[in-house]
Amino acid sequence: PPFPFRPIVIGGDDLCFVSRGDLSIHIAKKFAEKLNQKSKNYEGLFQNGLSCSIGIVIVKHHFPFFNAYSLAEDLLSNAKKKSRSFKEENSSIDFAVIITSSLEPIMVSRERQFYYKFGSETYYLTGRPYIIAHSNFKEETLDKFIEKTKKLKEILPSNKFNALRKIIRNGEEYSKFQLSKMLRRLSEEKRKEFNSIMEDNWEYLWRKGKFNGEDVKINNFIDMVEIASFI
Repeated sequence: PPFPFRPIVIGGDDLCFVSRGDLSIHIAKKFAEKLNQKSKNYEGLFQNGLSCSIGIVIVKHHFPFFNAYSLAEDLLSNAKKKSRSFKEENSSIDFAVIITSSLEPIMVSRERQFYYKFGSETYYLTGRPYIIAHSNFKEETLDKFIEKTKKLKEILPSNKFNALRKIIRNGEEYSKFQLSKMLRRLSEEKRKEFNSIMEDNWEYLWRKGKFNGEDVKINNFIDMVEIASFI
């Protein structure tokens, strides 16, 4: 086919398309970037270019389309909230990989799976949505997230890479201890690579964020493990 995706709904400023799961993030990212580039300074209307919000749901072939569409709409709404929280005009993207038939709302599911309290701290185990930056942007962007995911997947054996999602469920200090324990089993060269990717060892492990207006510590190892097969 001429394009690696099939448009399903095009109306107003909304577009829905279906593609292979391993192409979805790449296509969506390219769309946002091209939209911004092509619209810059267009007849003086869009000085900084247009931005967009994107929701991606990756499901199995037999998953009901309407249900997938509804989940994608939820993700789109969450991505829009992310975009509106910044002054910069940048696109945003939220994604989910659905492996069950549950139709639980995305944010309800995430609170159940990713939100927890441990000691005096509150944790939220996802960094989604991500910004597709069209200007200088200091927060974790989609490009940085994808780059680090690919690098960690390369240097860590599959079992250790997949274990990243388990070591972060018992608070900050325990996760650091478990991560250190895991790294001791790697070669010195791979430990150095890992620390380089992590930016000063622990800065990338936990960072401050918000969930439902509450101050939380955010980690995106689960995001990495979930999306690694699709980038």
